[in-house]
Amino acid sequence: MTVKYKVAWLLERLEVRRKIIITLTFVLLGILLIAPVAAVTSQGLDWTVEVGDHHYYNVLYWEEGIYFHEDMYFNISSNHLALPDPLTDWWDIPEPPAYLYYTNGTSPTMMFNLVFIYAMKLFVPIENWTLMTELIENVTYWDFFSADIENVSVVENTWLHWGFTYNITAEPGEIMCKNTYLKSNGAFARQQLVAYNATYGTIFAEITIYSDGVPPVVESPDDIAYEEGEVGHSIIWNATDMSPGGYMLLKDDTDLKHGFWNSSSEFITVNVDGLDVGSHNYTILFYEASGISTSDTVMVEVSAPTTTTPTPTTTTTPTSPTTSTPTSPTTTTPTTTGGFDLPEFLSENIVLIVSVGSGALILIIAIAIFRKRS
Repeated sequence: MTVKYKVAWLLERLEVRRKIIITLTFVLLGILLIAPVAAVTSQGLDWTVEVGDHHYYNVLYWEEGIYFHEDMYFNISSNHLALPDPLTDWWDIPEPPAYLYYTNGTSPTMMFNLVFIYAMKLFVPIENWTLMTELIENVTYWDFFSADIENVSVVENTWLHWGFTYNITAEPGEIMCKNTYLKSNGAFARQQLVAYNATYGTIFAEITIYSDGVPPVVESPDDIAYEEGEVGHSIIWNATDMSPGGYMLLKDDTDLKHGFWNSSSEFITVNVDGLDVGSHNYTILFYEASGISTSDTVMVEVSAPTTTTPTPTTTTTPTSPTTSTPTSPTTTTPTTTGGFDLPEFLSENIVLIVSVGSGALILIIAIAIFRKRS
């Protein structure tokens, strides 16, 4: 191999190596630049907040005769810090960057300071609610406001919501608060703040915030009727809402099942085959995030199967013809007025008459033959 070709070969090998290195570099950079995926922590906590999450709230404000009602939207605008693992302090729960605005598009900066800052947390991790209860009940001080927090107590821990109450000491009065979160995603669902003057014991301001606030709309299916043993019968409900929360299905006033209702339009189906004969009541309640619900009832009537009694096959045996025994004719004996009885004479002399008759007949035939010959 000449020097010229050797150099060209080396350059070609170097170019191939350079391309491989560049490719690997981009692959590694891509891996490093991918946003971390939220996962369940070692404590069983799940952090479900994602960029683009959209929440709708109603805000009611009253202060010594001043009252207003505002509709607000709350959007997660960018990535947030990962959830600490382990999580040992309530205040270490990350606050995701959020954008809050009125329905007309303007930003309620002042309202955010007055209202949402008292929510303590707009989102909490889900799944391990025992740990969350321990963390919130250990809170005694709020560094942000340099305020004492007292009487913290979890007062709501259902399949749908988790919530707690607390008091904040703020001169010249005190604020009594109740916060509630949706268990499906940990989002702030509703809050009530009541500010009162500790000296006079009078309420001077009240703020209520709740998610959505509009009852879900439910399409009502028809009632069902079938005979016992038939199959293929189901109830299908469809409900819509801006902030769906959960549903509970009751069968004859007993909790049959419940769960999170995670979509703005989601079908809930229940099979109603195999029921006993009788009338059965199926009632479903759809809850929006703050807890307002809409119910619908479907009746299922199960009847006993119709038993068709088979008509017995009747084999018709031919009936022997009725044989009528001939009735001897009624002999009417004529009444005789004289001494001679003709029937009696014939009966008594029948043999003689037949004999005489036969002889006469033979004699007549013989005479006829004789005449013919002569």
